[in-house]
Amino acid sequence: MGGAKTGRVGPLRTAGRGSLSALAVALFASGCTASAATSGPTNVVTPTQPASRTATATVAPPVPAALYPLTNLPGPPNAATKPVIAVMVHSGPTAVGLGRADVIYEEFDGTASFRVIALYQSNAAPVVGPVIDTRPVDGYLLGVLDPVVVSTGGPKGFIAQLDANKVVDASALAHPTLYHQPGPFVTTASFVPFAHPGTVPPIFTFASSGSGPGVKGVKVTGSVVIAVPGYPAQTWTYDAKTGLWREPAMPWIPPVTNLVVQKVAYHTVLLHHPTGQAVQTAKVFGTGAASVLSSGVLITCQWRKAGAGAVTNYFDRNGIVVQFRAGRTAVLLAPAGTTVKVVG
Repeated sequence: MGGAKTGRVGPLRTAGRGSLSALAVALFASGCTASAATSGPTNVVTPTQPASRTATATVAPPVPAALYPLTNLPGPPNAATKPVIAVMVHSGPTAVGLGRADVIYEEFDGTASFRVIALYQSNAAPVVGPVIDTRPVDGYLLGVLDPVVVSTGGPKGFIAQLDANKVVDASALAHPTLYHQPGPFVTTASFVPFAHPGTVPPIFTFASSGSGPGVKGVKVTGSVVIAVPGYPAQTWTYDAKTGLWREPAMPWIPPVTNLVVQKVAYHTVLLHHPTGQAVQTAKVFGTGAASVLSSGVLITCQWRKAGAGAVTNYFDRNGIVVQFRAGRTAVLLAPAGTTVKVVG
């Protein structure tokens, strides 16, 4: 495991910071304005009435609300220093706890179901799972956040890559009592004590309250179909009343405010030697095409990530940064051949 850091870097956009079974439910059963000052009656001074010498109280200006860096939603004063717990989850009908996540990544690894990387910071999740193994993309994608990574473990090489990217490996191999069978399932609060102290940087650029993405896009009044080769198409529908995108065919994936289709290269890695069992893993460094869905608009853009210590930035064709709305974000790490089509 990587050594503890003395702190995290602040929110610079290019810098890193230093059906759940009844049995599973039973396991865990035993286990979040300042008002404006109003004027009082006016004390009118007349020749027959001496001026009042009553002291006037000074009203302090309202204190800006602290914001959670992963969602830009209001939180307590310590919102920026609460640690990130990253849980590797098997996607499918048995998945639980994703509705408490701030950010959800989908990696299409060539197996029957894509894997989910769920980030928890603003909310604790009493039950999350089923938890799965770590993959090389985890450290590369999450190193900038210095999170506690929750997984069932993995080959020595995969664990070494986590350590090299300065994340906290809290896998079932090291902490088996925190993983509850069947599943396994976990509670995120159990992993907070392992976190490094410091400030969490924002990983998206957020728009000011009430404003749009800041760049031009195509207005979506119906749905968007995302076709990933080898997987069932995902049909996301925008609800203008709530400002949320939903995929009804995947009820275990919660509604999101921002939906990103980030096209990346994939390469093959061995899971087991010498059996030769292999999977695909995403490459998240460099640059590539992306589509951002936010505020009912589809924006065609580019993504760029310089390295493990950098966040992923999204720009339109003119180099203007795409601004996300405050709320939950889902990022699909989409392989070559993925298409995004507006319907309805």
